[in-house]
Amino acid sequence: MTSIGGFAAIGALALVDQGEVVLLALIGGILIGGGLAGAAWIAPKPRKRRAMLDSSRLEQILEGAGYGLWEWMPTSPTLVRSPSTWRSLGYEGNGYRPTWESLIHADDRSTVESAFASVAGGEVTKLEIEYRVKAKDMSWHWVVERGGPVERNGGGQPLRLLGTTCDVTEHRRQQAADRELDTLALMGRLAAHLAHEINNPLAGIRNSFLLIKDSIPPTHRFYPYVGAIDREINRISTITRQLYETYKPAADEDPDVPASTVVADAVALLRWMNPNVAIQLDLEPSSECPLPIPNALLRQIVFNLVQNAVEASPPDLPVTVGAWSTADKFILSVRDRGAGIPAELRERLFDATAEQRKAMHASGMGLGLWLVRRSADAMGAELQVVDPETGGTDFRVEVPVTA
Repeated sequence: MTSIGGFAAIGALALVDQGEVVLLALIGGILIGGGLAGAAWIAPKPRKRRAMLDSSRLEQILEGAGYGLWEWMPTSPTLVRSPSTWRSLGYEGNGYRPTWESLIHADDRSTVESAFASVAGGEVTKLEIEYRVKAKDMSWHWVVERGGPVERNGGGQPLRLLGTTCDVTEHRRQQAADRELDTLALMGRLAAHLAHEINNPLAGIRNSFLLIKDSIPPTHRFYPYVGAIDREINRISTITRQLYETYKPAADEDPDVPASTVVADAVALLRWMNPNVAIQLDLEPSSECPLPIPNALLRQIVFNLVQNAVEASPPDLPVTVGAWSTADKFILSVRDRGAGIPAELRERLFDATAEQRKAMHASGMGLGLWLVRRSADAMGAELQVVDPETGGTDFRVEVPVTA
């Protein structure tokens, strides 16, 4: 594929000689219609006209609408991109920039090459493609590129193409968060129904057992089962309560609630559910900030990570929950005091296959970690597993915070 990189900004752009296009109409098509392809053919003129637009002004207009501009002549090895595109990925200034092709995700590269080759070869008249590129901070950004030919030779082959680049990472994250919230709402309704169906007969079992348990003398050979039955009834009750509280439908939530409050409320409920395990809470003042994510997703992550840590830790050792913020991240830390994670499980830690869940359950890790992965992905967050020097495992969730 022709290299899709560039080191120079687009200069002053004039209307092309053949099938001229008024760039103001082109910009209008971008802003109103959401794409350059289709706008490039809006205003062919019978008379030749030339209009020079200041490139910095054009750049400001497009950047204000969230677009970067690119220009490519298929005979040239370089596709030129406007500075705003590079800035959106963190490559600012006049320093070194990698080639654009080197930033494309390996899984998307062949698709991008094919799409550009098709429009350059005249097989298709419009380009529209969505793919991932690596930002300077090593995160992956999703971009949508649209464009098409604005100048052709006598045989109809494209000589010059114009297009736009739009970073849609946040839009995709919001879509993922909305899908995850819909899933949580569905799980909440199922959990509520399940809890209701279990609690009704469970209440009858509990009341009946209370009537007969005192009639069994300590000398009876089945007396040891009395305590076991009592504990199992309480355990079932706790499980149904936990299931409902974890996935209950979220009421209308205040988006300005500090993250520290969401974490503290979740921990308070988990302490009630796990009275025999100490759950320590260490919230730094910097965690008292609202996050650009639904509270329900953060709450579910806390529930699953802490419950997982409780199951992995010995009963006489505490689970520690901490939270703090940096300039660009909110960090949640949940540390257990268990035996650590076996090396053979580390790479597939957040998988949800039946075989993996079975192996992880033996180590005190269950389906909750898979649910954590789902919610973290929906928030655009990163998951890290840290091995503290004093033992145990520290799960960290880093949520990006837009300044």
